[in-house]
Amino acid sequence: MKVLKEAHPAYSILSEEGDDFSKESEFVWICDPVDGTHNFSHGIPTATFALGLTQNGQPILNLVYDPFLDRMFTAEKGKGAFMNDKPIKVMESATLKER
Repeated sequence: MKVLKEAHPAYSILSEEGDDFSKESEFVWICDPVDGTHNFSHGIPTATFALGLTQNGQPILNLVYDPFLDRMFTAEKGKGAFMNDKPIKVMESATLKER
């Protein structure tokens, strides 16, 4: 959080662990350093680190890191989504049956 604030002092930060949020900020970082706290605290290896950035309430950037499987998911508005720097996309079929 300190690094984000130093790099972008005008941006707000919204986080479960404490925030520096202002409704007047055009940009807001949204951070969940342990997404899956319940699972993690019970020894279930499914927690992730999640960080997003919004501009005027609209998501523009997202990052999710799974340290257990060493997978980094990233997405940027208009540029697609990636897992470990390889492009990913949603399934084209409407149901699993069609897959």
